[in-house]
Amino acid sequence: MRRLARFARFLIKYWDKELVLLVCAGLSSLFGLIGPLIPMAMINYAYNRHDLFVFNMLILAGLVVFVFNGITGAIRGYTATYIRNMLDFDLRAHYYRHLFSLSQRFFQKRTTGEQMFRLGPDISGTVSFVVDSIPRAITQLTTAVGVFVVTFWLDWRLCVLAIVAVPPFYIHSYFFGKKQQQITRAVREKEQEIHSGMAEAFSHASVIKAFSRERTEVKRYLGSWISNIRLRLVSYKIGLISGSSLSVMDTVITTGLTYYAGYQVIKGRMSLGAMVAIMLYVFKLMGVLRSFGDLYRDIMVKQVSMDRVLETLDAQPEVADLPDAVKVDRIQGEIELEKVSFGYEAGQRVLDEVSFSVRAGKTLGIVGQSGAGKSTIVGLILRLFDPDSGAVKIDGRDIRGLKRASYVDKVGVVLQEPWLFNTTVRENIAFGRPDASQDDVVEAAELAEALDFINELPNGLDTQIAEHGARLSEGQKQRIAIARALIRRPSILILDEATSNLNVSLQRRILTNIRSWDQRPTLIVVSHRVTAVQDADEIIVLKKGRVVERGRHEELTKRGGHYQALFSGGGGPAPA
Repeated sequence: MRRLARFARFLIKYWDKELVLLVCAGLSSLFGLIGPLIPMAMINYAYNRHDLFVFNMLILAGLVVFVFNGITGAIRGYTATYIRNMLDFDLRAHYYRHLFSLSQRFFQKRTTGEQMFRLGPDISGTVSFVVDSIPRAITQLTTAVGVFVVTFWLDWRLCVLAIVAVPPFYIHSYFFGKKQQQITRAVREKEQEIHSGMAEAFSHASVIKAFSRERTEVKRYLGSWISNIRLRLVSYKIGLISGSSLSVMDTVITTGLTYYAGYQVIKGRMSLGAMVAIMLYVFKLMGVLRSFGDLYRDIMVKQVSMDRVLETLDAQPEVADLPDAVKVDRIQGEIELEKVSFGYEAGQRVLDEVSFSVRAGKTLGIVGQSGAGKSTIVGLILRLFDPDSGAVKIDGRDIRGLKRASYVDKVGVVLQEPWLFNTTVRENIAFGRPDASQDDVVEAAELAEALDFINELPNGLDTQIAEHGARLSEGQKQRIAIARALIRRPSILILDEATSNLNVSLQRRILTNIRSWDQRPTLIVVSHRVTAVQDADEIIVLKKGRVVERGRHEELTKRGGHYQALFSGGGGPAPA
């Protein structure tokens, strides 16, 4: 019930539709209870007395019940479909919104395929539970109570015998429902694993082909499906045993009750009409009890989906605006890290008391070997994470005291992976500022030295570039990514290995364009390549999460320390 209460608020706005659904369900139950009384009256009052008027009236009553039951069924079906689709939309919107409110660390621990699966089958299962299973349970419960009441009125002894049959059905449903829930959870986890593997394989298709691992990948995929098939067969076996045993119970109990009713008729203690009505109610009752078993197992299965959806909805963002956080309309661009320490895992520091500052409009170069903590600094400035200790300040203010959306809106960033979307070049550049004009897009492309090759594309800015920019070279993708950052006209621009696939000449032209741009952003250049940072106003050298050197290119080169070692180790030209 606590799970259901979590989703009840999504139904509040559709209370009127829910009321219609419940009224229709109640009417369907009522019509179902009236139905068996018509054959009883037909036998006792029409056939036995040869009364044509009563016969005609009962036929008419049966038609009225049939028509009204059909109308209420149609209204109920349409209303349920409407609620299901709207609730599905609302829940997906809430889930998706919450998903992107979570911190970067959440996405680092969860696979893309996992979240896609939860946004698909798991949310569908949750919606079905709320919209279908709950009204179905209410309808069946109402029908069961009504059948017991009418049966008690017709023959209380038969009603008592029917009640005795309830516990075995409940025990059966409980036992097999738990079994089905366990195997369904295993099936869902395996299917999620398959989806994750597929998403990863599609994203890295070029790597698979480059290493000629196509057969290995196909084998891995088919192996996962074989494991999934085994789990599904176990699930089918449980369902088969459950269904067969339920049929045996149903047959034994129905036969017993039928024998009792027939015995009562033969002894003259019950009319034939009453027996027909009672047996119709008994068959209806057995159907309801069987449905309760199916419903219980259905609920157990769908609770797996609900638990998985709630697992994500219960996750709390590690980075959130403080209650007194202020919105910033503009920033100068001064950056300061004050004794910042950070680790992705407890006890494993990636940064250890890192301190530096950059004045507004100046350029800072950050160099160091892989794993030194360069990209982690970028994540902290973007407030993808909060430091374990120390502070990141912008214009002298701790960024934890600023509304993140308003602050990050003033920052442009090009990350190591220049991810592009499966749309046009224009829309990829304008992603940085959706309201950008044609002139803004062209200006950003020129600054990124991308306009020449864009004009050579089949449709220029309107060329579709395929998923992840598959139709472009890595250098071209990086230049579009740089244009996407520049179109924001940021006060702070961060280039994280953003020119690693460009030759030195092209890299230098882009950096010169940015420094001479009238926007004059504070520029942070993160690179393995010394040539990318040698014109910076200051350079810091990171090693194992600590700043080991700082100064200008000429000063650091003369010292002959870590920076000189990096320079000697291949900070020269990169391929185009």
